[in-house]
Amino acid sequence: MAPTVAAGRTVVTSRRRDNALLSGRQVIDVDVFTPEEATAYLRTKLADRPQRLVEADELAADLGYLPLALAQAAAYIADHGLRMTCAAYRERLADQRRRLHELAPDALPDQHLYTVAATWELSITRADKHPPTGLARPILEIAALLDPNAIPLDLFTTAAVTDYCAARLDRPVDAEDTLDALHLLHRFGLLTVDESTDAIRIHALLQRAVREATAPTAPPGLARAAADALLERWPAVERADADAQSLRTSTEALHATGGRHLWSQTDGAHGVLFRAGHSLGECGLVTAAAGYFRRLHAMAADRLGPDHTDSLAARYYLAYWQGGSGDHAGSAAAFRELLKDQLRLLGPDHLYTLTTRGLIAYWQGHAGDPSGAVTALQQVLNDHLRVLGPDHPNTLVIRLNLAFWQGSVGDPSDGAAIQTLVSEQLRVHGPDHPNTLAARTIAYWQGRTDDPIAAATGMRDLLSDQARVHGPDHPAVLAARAVAAQLQGEAGDPAGAVAAFEELVDDQVRVFGPGHPDVLTTRRIIDFWSAEVTGLTE
Repeated sequence: MAPTVAAGRTVVTSRRRDNALLSGRQVIDVDVFTPEEATAYLRTKLADRPQRLVEADELAADLGYLPLALAQAAAYIADHGLRMTCAAYRERLADQRRRLHELAPDALPDQHLYTVAATWELSITRADKHPPTGLARPILEIAALLDPNAIPLDLFTTAAVTDYCAARLDRPVDAEDTLDALHLLHRFGLLTVDESTDAIRIHALLQRAVREATAPTAPPGLARAAADALLERWPAVERADADAQSLRTSTEALHATGGRHLWSQTDGAHGVLFRAGHSLGECGLVTAAAGYFRRLHAMAADRLGPDHTDSLAARYYLAYWQGGSGDHAGSAAAFRELLKDQLRLLGPDHLYTLTTRGLIAYWQGHAGDPSGAVTALQQVLNDHLRVLGPDHPNTLVIRLNLAFWQGSVGDPSDGAAIQTLVSEQLRVHGPDHPNTLAARTIAYWQGRTDDPIAAATGMRDLLSDQARVHGPDHPAVLAARAVAAQLQGEAGDPAGAVAAFEELVDDQVRVFGPGHPDVLTTRRIIDFWSAEVTGLTE
């Protein structure tokens, strides 16, 4: 995804040369090394042992002057004793190429890929002989399924990865072992461990060579182990930062490379596919989230059938983020259609059916019918209490939404009831849970009539917690900023409200786009408070 900021430059790498891609853009050809550059690279890497450079020119030619292959060859030669020279490496390389051709004479047609495959196999065989013995290969195979540019380092310390490796090697494997294997792969030039960012980088060409080599005999569960690790690594509360982006791009890469293993009639779609879509929305990319779930629903309906639970779940999240992207009425309508199928397939008291009823009411209110939302939520709350009980998280969400819409129609719950709701959210979820923060927002909003200055002060404090937990561009943070600015105006500072709303609308346009309903609402509110300021100065 291209950056949305105005400053900076975007660099796109591609082997394609379509006119449609190149037109109007500055194209910089990046070729392999020249013969002189390739030989100079080997001399630099092996400078401490000049005797190893016998036939360095010939080795560079054998490797097609490809920087990736040269890096792997140099690391391999440097790791061996003094008898390993460029000439000796050439013999091993030729032998490895013969084996590859005998095993799969029609595979790896690309000459660069063929070269990388040969050098990779030599290096990984050597690396696997070092402690922790045998672990380098499965770690590299997992890395080959993920985003080549930024794989979180601690993904490889998850229980999903260590358990998979332990089962494959039939011996205990812990996080220290997997980290040692990563640094071993770094030492052999098979990937890069960036200590400054705690990220792994691996060349896409090497990834393809690894996948080509492992695909015919890939151990069952390789792709699912990677997916389990991503899901385990994902934070419970999302932030709009590079960490979230790296998890999403690795999920996208995994779905592209090993997607068939993430779907089954028994287990449905792997949970990481849903989590990646939520991440887009939770980081403020609400339109992208709606588009993601539209595509996921199409895949689920095709692979699992339209009545599968995961197909219904994809429809559910599509409708949710459709509302988040500004189509409130369309979201309510989509949820009503979904409800018909849920009643038919799941029954009226199923958790998913009850949740859908609550969201129909929620988006009904946002679509301009807050009174109808209150009536519907009261009915839904009774069924939640009957089926799930008062402490179920979904019941607390219904109570939260009911309190919000009651306040919107001028019928707020009493202060004691709202504070009780805040306390219950704290007890069930803790202080940093999104629902707890939302309950505090409602408490300040409904307390504004009694003490607007105190409400405005409390909301400013809450904003710092929201930003700390979610990051500055999260939709909940932007919504809380709108509440804080409104309270600032109602507390007697209309000029401050105008300034706060003007800052907010710039960020809303950047995150949501200029046509989002929240942007239009903020512009109307700016006009209102600007008129108040004018009235005070006349």
